[in-house]
Amino acid sequence: MPPLIRAARRLPSSTAGLLVAGALVVAGCGSGGGSGATTTAPTARMLQGPGASWAGLTPHDRRAAIKACRLQTAVSAAREEGASTAPFYSDRYRAIEQVADGKLGPALDRWFTNPAHDREAVQQGCTTLARGLSNVDAVARRPHVSFALPVTTGDGPFTLKVDEPTAELLGRITPTGTRVSLERPADRSRTTATWTIRRQDDTVRIALRNIPLGVSYVRVVVDGPGGRAGRLLVLTRERASRLGPARTFRPIALHGTGSRTLPVMLIPVRAVATVQTDGTPLALVTDHTLLLAHDAGRTGPSPISPGAYRAVRVAAAGPWTLKIAPATP
Repeated sequence: MPPLIRAARRLPSSTAGLLVAGALVVAGCGSGGGSGATTTAPTARMLQGPGASWAGLTPHDRRAAIKACRLQTAVSAAREEGASTAPFYSDRYRAIEQVADGKLGPALDRWFTNPAHDREAVQQGCTTLARGLSNVDAVARRPHVSFALPVTTGDGPFTLKVDEPTAELLGRITPTGTRVSLERPADRSRTTATWTIRRQDDTVRIALRNIPLGVSYVRVVVDGPGGRAGRLLVLTRERASRLGPARTFRPIALHGTGSRTLPVMLIPVRAVATVQTDGTPLALVTDHTLLLAHDAGRTGPSPISPGAYRAVRVAAAGPWTLKIAPATP
């Protein structure tokens, strides 16, 4: 079990929420209320405006529009993978967010000098270009599996830290027809872990058993129409804590403007997040994993799974309010 979850078990249930609040205060956020409603603000109006208006925007407004439209495109692409219902690593989100201003900006300038795009919404043109520059469709065609937390990922191997000999991994596989299997790596010491793999549609569940104490390794293999690839999964099992889990936490309300990074966010039980923006998107990201993907026009709460999340980035293009509360049973 991650150290922060173990630490929360030593605190009263009301204090668990304060640990989240403390992290947000360190990040410079204040408290405030929140609902799912959105309003239209200058950045949102720029994105909704016609392409003919692009040439009349100031450099400052163009930079704001680029950040907002790229984020909206990334969030929409992630939601195509179901990222709003579970914390998933999203190749599509990451690929689009990595498109630099220096590439997307000039591309938009060229795009909207063409009279054929005069009546096209700025967001529509930005979506077309951002997806093209990131080659996101090729990313979606490449056979791969995206795991939910507590599996973490990035450019290196998958990692999983547990304090029990069993664990269940939840993943999403793309494209259709991709198969997932586990192997014991020939170049690593043999692990005692065993597993059962169940697949339903695009979801795969891997039940791990007999995970040994310390560090051990298995290889995740994906095999699909576009080829076959393997990626190491590093398992780290620590000794279990004797303390019981936190039962709940106090609701947290915060607000800010633009993107922020929160050093730590502890959510000890299932929670729901309600987001209010000025018509722009918002995402919560940690370890290249989406905790929440909020579309500009979305209303209503989004679920967040429990966990001890480090370096949580609030990716936003304008002012926002975020409320996190325990989910109702």
